Amino acid sequence: MSIISYLLESQSNSRSSAILLATRVMENQQVQQRLMEAAQAGDISLMYGCIQEYPKILDGIDETPFVDTPLHIAASARHAHFALEMMKLKPSFGGKLNPQGLSPLDLALRRRAKLSPKD
Repeated sequence: MSIISYLLESQSNSRSSAILLATRVMENQQVQQRLMEAAQAGDISLMYGCIQEYPKILDGIDETPFVDTPLHIAASARHAHFALEMMKLKPSFGGKLNPQGLSPLDLALRRRAKLSPKD
């Protein structure tokens, strides 16, 4: 195989790999959006469907330093059953802070007491 053929083949493989990676990122984002919708609705079945489709989705969310996790969303929406199920799956979400510096417990308590984030 000539060097030119090798380089062309390598470039083609790199392009294919980049397209595959971009496709996976888009699919992950779609599944993550559905997971957040499940948290907002308190839909545990949909949550497990998302996990079956993309098993590492919770790990990916956990890698982000300050993020609204599905637990934050469920706590804000008063979906205790969903929140408890999420805590079983990913206990680390309980101590995770969102971009406003609030934990899921902070959000649940504020929602219950009807406090604003500035209080």
